Amino acid sequence: MASKRRNMFYQNKKQETTERGTCNLLSSELSEKLRPSGLLVVVFIAGATTPAGVASRYDLANMAPAVDYMNLVVSEFHGFWDKVTGISSPLYSEDKKNIVDIVSYALRAGVPAGKILMRFSTYGQTFVMKFEPTDNVYLNVSAPETFKGPWSNQDGFMGFNEASTIWGSVIADDDI
Repeated sequence: MASKRRNMFYQNKKQETTERGTCNLLSSELSEKLRPSGLLVVVFIAGATTPAGVASRYDLANMAPAVDYMNLVVSEFHGFWDKVTGISSPLYSEDKKNIVDIVSYALRAGVPAGKILMRFSTYGQTFVMKFEPTDNVYLNVSAPETFKGPWSNQDGFMGFNEASTIWGSVIADDDI
């Protein structure tokens, strides 16, 4: 006898049309259903690289009471698509695409510090240089030319395990 496949999906019962409203509604409905069973409600805040981008997509102040944790995705602010080398997830930057500005915005928006988690990358980005590299961080690259890691096989990205296998360990034993 074939087993029935169960599909789980979110149905917006109140027909909210905005992304912000849908996220708020989803958070509160998940909280109502999951918390009585002792389950945690964790939301991922992603797809925005500046505080203004987060504000346009998410109403953090209204979501915060309904969730146990907010996982701020603070990775891929920059990459090979910028056509210059740089830091994927800088702590600070002039363009407001950085970890400090996103976390500070969440705190100012009313998210309690104890509910904030951060998802950050443990991979590197690959570039093909146009010219001989110097010691500068922001160098022109031949975007979209990149190279793939041997296992991830994705243009522009290389996992930590791939880089350390190719170039050796980057952590000395006495650092652990």
